[in-house]
Amino acid sequence: GTPGLGSIQDALLTMVEKKFKMKVPHVPIKVSDMPIYLQKKEIAGFIAWEPHCANTVHLGYGHSIYTSGDIFPGHQCCALGVQGKLVREKPDMVQKITKIYVDTYRFFLAHQEEMLKLMSEKTLMPVKVLKEALEYVQYPDPPYVHVESLRIFTRELIDAGKIPRDKVRDVDKFVAEIYNDRFIKAALKG
Repeated sequence: GTPGLGSIQDALLTMVEKKFKMKVPHVPIKVSDMPIYLQKKEIAGFIAWEPHCANTVHLGYGHSIYTSGDIFPGHQCCALGVQGKLVREKPDMVQKITKIYVDTYRFFLAHQEEMLKLMSEKTLMPVKVLKEALEYVQYPDPPYVHVESLRIFTRELIDAGKIPRDKVRDVDKFVAEIYNDRFIKAALKG
């Protein structure tokens, strides 16, 4: 199971296939449903974001055999994205959203115990599972996008045929067009 064809997790699964010279079916499934599919043996495994993987192990439905960090050490995990149209038409709104994102991100980093309790209440997952899940996720501060990850994931999705080659002839140019750090730079300045 993957969260969707063309997702970062789907690209990571493609990287695993290349490494081990194998092919597996990529079945798009809602992430919150993946543990149920695994428990019912409707899928043999899945790749998703935390804390769903750690919770599946906790529930006894599966085992973690490979993390995204094992597949692609240092890769980008979480990022804020907005449509280009919004950037062009409402840059003030994008700036406000980005500032809220940065402030919330940094609050989370500074108050993890408090945030874990809140996350546990909202997800109904035990704090210990959430704490374990956080060990697999990188939270760089400041939260700039890891641009090389964008390039690598784009190439992987092109190689897998999920992005048509004729749509992205120059990966570096494509990444430069989709990545805009001016809002985060302004948010960090205050």
